[in-house]
Amino acid sequence: MKLVANVPIFIQIKKYYQRLIKLGAIKPGEYLPSVREVSLQYGVNPNTVQKAFSLLIEEGFITPIVGKGNKVNAQQQNDEKKSILNHMLSDIIKAGFDKEAILDALEKWED
Repeated sequence: MKLVANVPIFIQIKKYYQRLIKLGAIKPGEYLPSVREVSLQYGVNPNTVQKAFSLLIEEGFITPIVGKGNKVNAQQQNDEKKSILNHMLSDIIKAGFDKEAILDALEKWED
């Protein structure tokens, strides 16, 4: 991650790890690097990293585990996948496909 001057650092760190989680680069059940590791990596105050991680906790991306660190939540990735699927289905319906055509395509896809 390359830090950008005009965006608060804690927001950049939050978005960076949020993106890694959404893309599956950090999988559910895995831990983020420690606050100390991230602060040393980017040369920022640990409080800045903690602020970023606190936002990820508030948004449901990670859960703090006492003595272990911040663990990635499975639910957030599932919600993201559902959102993507709903968006795709909406586009399919807008294109003129009805429920029957969608179900028929899914049945053929399973085979």
